[in-house]
Amino acid sequence: MEKIILIFTCFCLGLISLKLWYGNFSKSKRQRKRFRRGVKLEQKAAKFLVSKGFKVVGEQLPFDHTYWVDGEEQISTVNVDYLVEKEGEVFVVEVKSGKSAISIKNRSTRRQLLEYATAIDCDGVYLLDMENKNLQLIEFQFPNRAAIKKSNVNLILFGIIVLLLCYIYYFKCD
Repeated sequence: MEKIILIFTCFCLGLISLKLWYGNFSKSKRQRKRFRRGVKLEQKAAKFLVSKGFKVVGEQLPFDHTYWVDGEEQISTVNVDYLVEKEGEVFVVEVKSGKSAISIKNRSTRRQLLEYATAIDCDGVYLLDMENKNLQLIEFQFPNRAAIKKSNVNLILFGIIVLLLCYIYYFKCD
């Protein structure tokens, strides 16, 4: 009886191990297939961009991005799919494929493009959906700190002018 229980337990453990191995194997196989498909679409992207009037300046380019944490300088590297030029302007192009990553509504995609827009000195960022051959210029609105400072200066100047007018009026009325 004990031998039967031991054999049954080993058989069940063997089945569980086989199922786990097959699950990991098939997941890995799907990931490799998606990656190969993505690489093929990225290679087609260069031809597509040229057909849209862009000149490909570089692909898979690393850019160092400097930022500070509590006053300490930190450097990260971001890699862009394509750096392109058109009519004297330079753009970053991020190539996406799949179902959700091709949309700017996808949080990861949006954050990636936002990082490119802030970390790289360029005239704009494009999102290229190679599944549907859809190229979109993504524009982010950043707070215009210079305009805020200028409006503060204008307010101060306005206050000084009002004070001067009040001073002149006060002494002329005497």
